[in-house]
Amino acid sequence: MDTPDKSESIKDNKLTIKIDGPSFPFDKFTEALKNFESILKEIDKETSGDGRPTVSWSIDSLRSGSLVLTAQGQPSKADVEFDRAFEIVDYFANGLESLRRNQDRPEGFSKAALKHTKNLARLIDPDDFAELDFSARGWKFQQMHEVADNLLQEPHKNYKSWCAISGKMISLNNENKVRFGIRTKTQNRVINCFINDEELFKIALEAIEKRYQVYVYGEIRQIWNGRKVNIKAQEIKYLKQDLSSSQDLLEQMRAIKRPNK
Repeated sequence: MDTPDKSESIKDNKLTIKIDGPSFPFDKFTEALKNFESILKEIDKETSGDGRPTVSWSIDSLRSGSLVLTAQGQPSKADVEFDRAFEIVDYFANGLESLRRNQDRPEGFSKAALKHTKNLARLIDPDDFAELDFSARGWKFQQMHEVADNLLQEPHKNYKSWCAISGKMISLNNENKVRFGIRTKTQNRVINCFINDEELFKIALEAIEKRYQVYVYGEIRQIWNGRKVNIKAQEIKYLKQDLSSSQDLLEQMRAIKRPNK
């Protein structure tokens, strides 16, 4: 859902932050969580009416693979309505949607909340925290790099690196340049995969026909502080289909010997 205005409220007391990238430095992870929590607390104080916090936030779930943490809000006092946390999640969501488009401080965001949002945006880096996503019931936000571009006034750049992705081959397009679409398991996004080798082309075709999960190594291009755009494949290998967890996938990818560039 893409809501530029506060036209449709989000009825959820849970908010999820997802961090994905080549690596996950512990210090940056703790800093991300600290700023995430601070934004919620500052929105709470800004919109509570008397400047006092009304909601306590706790970890509802934590998943590995990419780093996925869900925070749950509960009233901190007996006289606070249960759906107060809904309001804070709603302000958070609409605030990020607004900051995609301009630098004006959104409704519900204090100066401190905006400062912590900038701190969060500065953590985005193609070498580790390449993507920062947020979601709640009925809302998903995958454009934090646009917030970073806007708030930090960073130029929109592309970044190239040699690394690997994994996912399912789902499509083929022969217009102008042969490219396949790979739906990644961790991000659930489609990344264009360009192939200039006949043998790799055959492997990719079979992967589509048999709905195989694949490991693809090559030159990846991505937005400087955002999503992966495409990959020029140098190697493609099939992965086992009975993956029970993200850790199983990670272990398979580590076991594959990468070719020299």
